[in-house]
Amino acid sequence: MKRKLYELIMSAHHNDQAAMNEIISIFSVQLKSYSHQLNGEDTLQDLKLFIIELVKKINLENFVVKTDEVIMSYISKSLKREKIKLVNKIIFYKKHNCHLPGTYDVPCTISAFDDIQLKYSLDYLTEEERFVIYCIYFYGYTVKMISLIRPLGIYKIYNIKARALRKIKKKTYAFMK
Repeated sequence: MKRKLYELIMSAHHNDQAAMNEIISIFSVQLKSYSHQLNGEDTLQDLKLFIIELVKKINLENFVVKTDEVIMSYISKSLKREKIKLVNKIIFYKKHNCHLPGTYDVPCTISAFDDIQLKYSLDYLTEEERFVIYCIYFYGYTVKMISLIRPLGIYKIYNIKARALRKIKKKTYAFMK
């Protein structure tokens, strides 16, 4: 006999792997459809992971009516919103990835001395640090935009930026002496 979705979610809350697999199989048609629409390499896995996270944090006590249809509708609509987020992420990535140069050059007009000094300081940065500095200060990207372009967390980007600015400051003072 097939278990109800409510029971499956309750079992999944108690780390029942079989219940979680059954929940994912219930939404497998929708998952495959969205994965095909997104045409990404890891979108099916991303959507499965989203369902797992959603099921783990869903509070069934907040539902007034606890029928399978209501719970299924909730999960289905949440999955659709996640698909839209992924579509926007893919569009943003494709739109902004092509504008990033392979080589970095200072795109602003500054004096020759400042240009040499800045290039000297930037030469000591790693590729990742240089990428973050150029995106933030020369192209005007936000940290959130950079996290969508490169698979880096927001706090990781802040740390990279801080480390890069310390290096630039150190090299600029060394250059001035």
